[in-house]
Amino acid sequence: MLELSTDVNRPITIIHGKNGRGKTTILNAIVWALYGKQKRGDITTDEGIMNKYVIEQLQEGKSIDTYVELWLYDNEGPQYHIKRTLTATKTADVNKRQIDIKNESHTSQGLSFMLNLLAYHRPYGKHQLELVDESTAQLMISRIFPEKLSSYILFDAELLDEFLTQSDKDLVKKGIEEISGLPLIDHVAEGLEETQQKFEKKLKKDVSVEDLNDDKEDLEQKKSGMVSKEQEYAHELEEIERNDSECLKYLKTHGEARISDKEEQLEKIRSEVKILNEQINKHGDELREFILSHYYKLNLRNEFGIVMQKFQDWENEGRIPPPISSAMLDEMIRSPPSECVCGRTIEENSVEMEKIKQVREKIIDSVIIQEISRGRERLSTMLENTSNEKISEAYNDFRNKLAQCREQRRIKRIEEKDVLEYLGGHPVEEIKEKSRLLKKNAERRTALGMEFTRLSDGIEDVGGKITSIQKKIDSATAINKGNDNINKKIDLCVLANKKLRTLKTELLLDFKKRTEDATSKYFLEITSDNKDFGAVKILDGFKLKVVDKNGLYKKLSAGQSHCLGLSYIAAIRKITKQNYFIVIDSPLHNISQEERLELIHYLPRYLKTQLTLLVTDTEYTAKPQKDIRGPQLESVRDVIIRDGTLWKEYLLEEVKDSNGSVGTKIVEVRSVD
Repeated sequence: MLELSTDVNRPITIIHGKNGRGKTTILNAIVWALYGKQKRGDITTDEGIMNKYVIEQLQEGKSIDTYVELWLYDNEGPQYHIKRTLTATKTADVNKRQIDIKNESHTSQGLSFMLNLLAYHRPYGKHQLELVDESTAQLMISRIFPEKLSSYILFDAELLDEFLTQSDKDLVKKGIEEISGLPLIDHVAEGLEETQQKFEKKLKKDVSVEDLNDDKEDLEQKKSGMVSKEQEYAHELEEIERNDSECLKYLKTHGEARISDKEEQLEKIRSEVKILNEQINKHGDELREFILSHYYKLNLRNEFGIVMQKFQDWENEGRIPPPISSAMLDEMIRSPPSECVCGRTIEENSVEMEKIKQVREKIIDSVIIQEISRGRERLSTMLENTSNEKISEAYNDFRNKLAQCREQRRIKRIEEKDVLEYLGGHPVEEIKEKSRLLKKNAERRTALGMEFTRLSDGIEDVGGKITSIQKKIDSATAINKGNDNINKKIDLCVLANKKLRTLKTELLLDFKKRTEDATSKYFLEITSDNKDFGAVKILDGFKLKVVDKNGLYKKLSAGQSHCLGLSYIAAIRKITKQNYFIVIDSPLHNISQEERLELIHYLPRYLKTQLTLLVTDTEYTAKPQKDIRGPQLESVRDVIIRDGTLWKEYLLEEVKDSNGSVGTKIVEVRSVD
């Protein structure tokens, strides 16, 4: 634990040690406790907020805490207590690494970190600290130690080195503005400009209240009509719900699916009956056509038989030749044995061959005989086709087909009758009507839902327009009643803005001049070889320059730039009403021993606040000679002891644990008590 000075006469607390003992860590710890992040850090390294050796020893499922506590006192005792904690938990043993923002380092993915802030405040008139929630704590810290001013409360030598390089062109300007609070003037001026613009917009409106009222009335009538329509749709929806309930209840007590199956069956039966009727008509037509086409043949059959008998008799009497050509008979006679048309084999000297020769002698080859033969053939074919057996066979075939179709139709009509009897016992049309009504209601419900959405959006839109018009009416009424007053307000805004801008310029120049004078005074007192310098100048571009007695710019050494930075810090703190404590890391870095002694002598007088310095052992205790032949100088420690400004001195001492890990221990080595 570090206790910093509470004595206005002995404001200096010294913390010293060798390089790498943790001086900057102490500065970062204070910054982290206040703002939840280090002042400057490289989060890509393995060194973060929490000690990496502690993390490496953490076992899976275990947690460990790192925390910083700050106690701030006033004359009545503790006023603020701030404690920020970082908790590390090892969730898994993995080698893969990642960047962790909370620990501000490169850590294992098997680690999780959680930040927590506890803050206590002693309210005015009370004697005990009270806990505040985290959001209130952040507001409290930003109020008592604004982060934008942290560079002038907690800073290191790197900030001072910037005065040598002048890398931050706005460094001086930002410091003067932030400490003096000049940005508040810009904020107020911007607010005035916005207010002025609002007033001007009101004046630009040229709409009569009467026209606005007419528009509002039209919109209200439109909204009323839409609301009425919405209510009408609501009643219709209620009716649909009631009808649906009745339909569902009715259909639940009737077999709608069964009725549908029976209707499909009936439709199929009737389709089959229709096909059978077509087949019966077709077979009947074919039978009638068959009978008509064979009736005359049956009547002529007897006449055909008589003619054929006469031909046979004439043939037997030798009056006409047989129905065979002479060429065929010649072929049979010339080439025995021959085969007759009946299939018998006729030998050369057989009785049949003799008869053939006799017939051949009677045959007369002429056209007449050929025609007689063809006539006999046609008569023979007619007799064959008009035989009772063939006609009866064809007739019976037609009758059987017709009978089969009629029988199938009879069976189908019986099935149709059964289905009709089933359907006759059920209210088919009513069931269909109920189903159609359900479908129609569903479609209507969907349509009504869309209409409801459209109407709801429309009503909301019209309502918004009515509200907007009402605002315009109120605004127009106010404008009509108070245009003169608004113009006066606009004039007041313009005047106030102008005054503020002028005031800011004047204050900035005043602060600039006061900072310039104070910086010159401090710089000339603490820097070595001050006889070579005339003053410190803050140029128009807010660049900090040192001039000689003739007004010419001087080039500074690193040590002189260091003194210039400290002089500037002391100067801008002089113009603020808030006496913040100050912690400086390496304030004696890069300057000569004489400058160190001057600085440590004058710094408490200039800053007049609690002053904590983080220095190396060499910077603090060294007693070098002024030059090769010059006398030995005092150490920084000697000066602050002689001046009586030292309150406490701490040493950062190296320690090793049983595992050989190196750490730092804070040892109090000197105190005024």
